[in-house]
Amino acid sequence: NPEEAIAKSRRILDERGGKVRDDKRLAFAEGWIAMYGDRNWTKAEQLFREAVAFSKSAETIHACALYLFYGEGRYVEAIELIDSALEQDPDHLGLLDLKADCFAFEGSYQESIDAGREIVKRDPQNWDTLNQMGMSLHLLGKSSEALEKANLAVDLSKNKPLCLATRAIIYAQSGQEKEALEELAKLDERAKTVYVDPTYLANVDAALGKFDRAFERLESAASKKGGWGLLGLRYRNRIELYGHDPRYWELIDRLKFPDLPFYHPHYELEQRMRFGNGRAGTTITESKKNIRKIVVRPFRSRGSEENHAAAV
Repeated sequence: NPEEAIAKSRRILDERGGKVRDDKRLAFAEGWIAMYGDRNWTKAEQLFREAVAFSKSAETIHACALYLFYGEGRYVEAIELIDSALEQDPDHLGLLDLKADCFAFEGSYQESIDAGREIVKRDPQNWDTLNQMGMSLHLLGKSSEALEKANLAVDLSKNKPLCLATRAIIYAQSGQEKEALEELAKLDERAKTVYVDPTYLANVDAALGKFDRAFERLESAASKKGGWGLLGLRYRNRIELYGHDPRYWELIDRLKFPDLPFYHPHYELEQRMRFGNGRAGTTITESKKNIRKIVVRPFRSRGSEENHAAAV
């Protein structure tokens, strides 16, 4: 429950007098508050980087990289940070899993699958990775193989809501509406007794074409300070799912997500959907008065010097 987590972090800080300089865990606590509770992205980055300065362990780098790509969409920097940590600990499953997530975030689904396969070789019971692989396979049009991975993730996770939601989305977008509705019913029933991130339910509703209900759930998540699911709204497949609806862009603005830089692969997609399809009767050209100059440049291999030069 994100509200409870934020409250607990605040209590920890109060007990320690708010001092984070001598304890990386407190920097994490304050960073999460800034990120989730206050949605102060600048402060969150500062605190996560302070945590890394205290300790360049895989755990601290993992948290900072996670913020960079979830919070700001800066997945290239996140991958570079992850790679620097993997040089010290090449078998750190958390970092390897986060790298696969970064690829999925920006739409490089085959690269995400390849990274996932390496993780599963080391840890065949890793349901989180199998779940992500299932979604990536589905987004590549390989729904049969996707369902195999999703089913395995559901079984290994013992019916985690995230995995049930992924399977429901695959069902919904593969024309298996009955199965998708059955999964959604299970999730709704579970949510009566335990916390289930409302965004998981919203994503299933949206996949079924029930956007009014989906946005009701997203608003509920936002009012409760949300969870991982809200941060996942900037994934490419979420932009493609929701971006036609102006309510999505209004929510993104209220959540105070930082603007994506013009060289980001999602930038052109966001501009097209926000100012083209997303706002009735408005085109990108007509909206140039109100947005930054649109410049779409080739984005080649990740982390390359050419990309950084293009970003400057």
